[in-house]
Formats: sequence, structure tokens, C-alpha cells
Amino acid sequence: MCRIVTAAMLLSLALFASACGAGHGAAQQPGPATVTRTQDKTAEKILRDTQAAFRAANSVRVKGRVVQGGSPIELDMRIQRDTGARGSIVNNGVKVSLIRSGQRLWLSGEKFWEQALRKKDVAARIGDRWVLVPATAAAGAGSSIDAFTDLDGILDQVLTPNGTLTKGATRTINGVPAIGLDDGGQGTLWVAIQGDPVPLRIAPKPGGSEPSGQFIDFAEYNRPVNIQAPKDAITDPTVLR
Repeated sequence: MCRIVTAAMLLSLALFASACGAGHGAAQQPGPATVTRTQDKTAEKILRDTQAAFRAANSVRVKGRVVQGGSPIELDMRIQRDTGARGSIVNNGVKVSLIRSGQRLWLSGEKFWEQALRKKDVAARIGDRWVLVPATAAAGAGSSIDAFTDLDGILDQVLTPNGTLTKGATRTINGVPAIGLDDGGQGTLWVAIQGDPVPLRIAPKPGGSEPSGQFIDFAEYNRPVNIQAPKDAITDPTVLR
């Protein structure tokens, strides 16, 4: 369950190469006494249920911090199913803002462009204006972009175990009771056991080899996300040369 750390790193690298209180749906209604509580199900059943709950979500906010190669990467993305995403990634202090609408991708951030293009004069001309990334470059980022801008991409690439699942401890994540799922790797997936069994967090196991302080939170389920193409964006790809 720790592949999200790798996915975050890949998304960040893909973007540079292109020049990677929790609401969680309606409260669970009381049911018959025979209904099995989430925490009493097998680990495999819990994962299937959380994948189904995530697949049913219309939107989610993905926010967190990971460390790759000693450098911190922070991300904050709001994703709307079948629409797109908007948010930002900060890689070692350099921020890039992102809007994805369908298959179109816009990026903004002078320092980001300075690093990505290695041309300070070009980056200065761009400034903080939005730039429509050429379709070939956006396509080249491929699944790394999908990992944090597409709900199905998250489901396929992040919420998929790498090994045999086991149930862990229970704890509260952002005010919501949760149970941990481990797959033998370095990370734990925390799943809500109150309300819909949505994923709430992925974080390294305490005492593991991964640096502490890393986490990816899933929150604000089903809140509308306003995604619009930015105004006055640069659409001429030659500006990046």
C-alpha cells in the first residue's frame, strides 16, 4: 500500500519532464443486527468494499506529504470524476499549480518552469501565467498524471495491494474511526469503519524504513469541484523553447 509514495514522485518527475475534517459521504444508517461491521470483515473484503466506495465517489481531495530521495514533495489535489482536477505540487520548495480538464493539462509556476526548462529567461517571460502543456508531453506523463488527477487512476495505481493483506489496528483519522490494512510493504491503508468504507489515509508503518511524517489523505468526498480552463493561458508551445 506504499506505492502512493512512488506515484507522487513519478507525478512530480513527469510534470518536470513535461516541459505526480474528512467528509466521506452520507452517514451509515442503522441496519439489521446481522449486518457485519467493517472491522469484523476479512482484510480482502474490506479492501473490496473500500475500492467500491471509492469507485462510487464523485469527487475527493488528495492531500499529503512524502519524501523522495531526501526531498519533500507536498501535494494538494481536488479531483472530480469524469471532469478533471485542480491543485498543486511542491517539490523541494518549488511549486507548480495544475489544472486538468479532460485530456487537457495546464501548468503554472515561474520557478517550476525555470527548473523544468533550465531557461531562466523563458521562465521569466512566462511568469505565473498558465501554460497549456502540448498534448504529446501530457500524454508522455501518462499514468503518473492519472495517479493524482483521475479517480480511476488512483484506484488502479494506488489502492491496489502489492502482497497479502492483513488487518491492523484501529485508530481515528481526521476525526473518523478507521482500521488499517497492511500488504506486507512499508505502508498502511486506513479505511473508514464509520459511514462509507472509503480510504482515509495511506502512511508508512511506524518504525519502518520509510521516513516519518509522510502521509496521503483522502478527504472531502463528493464535494463539488470547480474545474475550468484558465483564462488568458499560453497555448503556443513554442513559448517553451
